[in-house]
Amino acid sequence: MQGVGPGSVLGGRYAVTLRTSEGTHHERWRANDHTLEREVVLVCFPSASSVAAPALDAARRAAGIEDPRLVRVLDVGTDRGVGFIVEEPLTGATPLSHLLQSGGLSADEVRRLTGEAATALEKAGHRGLHHLALTPSSLLRMPDGAVKVRGLATEAALTDTDRLSDERASRADAVGLVKIAYAGLTGRWPMVSVDDGLIPAGAPVGLEPAPTIVGGVAAPSEIAVGVPNDLDLICRMTLASGNRGPVSPGDLALQIAPWASEQATSDGATGIRLRSREEFEPTRVLPAVGAGAAAVGAGAGASAAAGVA
Repeated sequence: MQGVGPGSVLGGRYAVTLRTSEGTHHERWRANDHTLEREVVLVCFPSASSVAAPALDAARRAAGIEDPRLVRVLDVGTDRGVGFIVEEPLTGATPLSHLLQSGGLSADEVRRLTGEAATALEKAGHRGLHHLALTPSSLLRMPDGAVKVRGLATEAALTDTDRLSDERASRADAVGLVKIAYAGLTGRWPMVSVDDGLIPAGAPVGLEPAPTIVGGVAAPSEIAVGVPNDLDLICRMTLASGNRGPVSPGDLALQIAPWASEQATSDGATGIRLRSREEFEPTRVLPAVGAGAAAVGAGAGASAAAGVA
């Protein structure tokens, strides 16, 4: 990007060192804050682009949300044609996309990661802020097991996908979290549109696509063994045709609660493994899930408070 490179200084204090990723409209760089003498992350984009003003506004609003599971926005600004958002450094963090390169995680860890992210996004949703661009790269696991969600409101603004009502945006984030849970269980990404196309399939995320069937994608239990019934059912409902499944991140958190407060000692502790090609025969017709959906919501209600407090 013009105006940004190793050695350049933005805002009179942020010395750019290394580019870590590149998106359609933005780049992510490591930098040193000369004022506070600390490392930070810069999200940079042309200040004259159509997404610049919405992204800066989204970042300012996201900075007001205090939740340890949301990556903190420290500063925003423009300098010589470059707009930038300053984020806290995440030393040692591993994106879910990297964790899944060798297959799915344990069901307990998927439940924990999804539940923590859902709780944080529900809190943000109460302030009118949504993610709307969730992928496995949006969730990060810190060395101590803590969960971080990156890109609240800003990713959607940078990709020009932030034009939804609060109700529709909450549903979109719930669907995004279910897709992340699906990927966590299977190591595959479900590229399907939901709600009659109102929530698009999105772009590839670097994982192998989930196999498709009539009406959606194969259930996680058809790809991996050891998938809990409730997670399997939620994925079946949400990623199939129709308008089923959780309506908000908080609704999803209620349905999958409770979860462990700490990272499982072994990601393979529950026996999750991918089915072999010989074992995998996706069904062509989804089973009836109306009664099961009610059971999921009712069964989680009694213990949900602990998961979303």
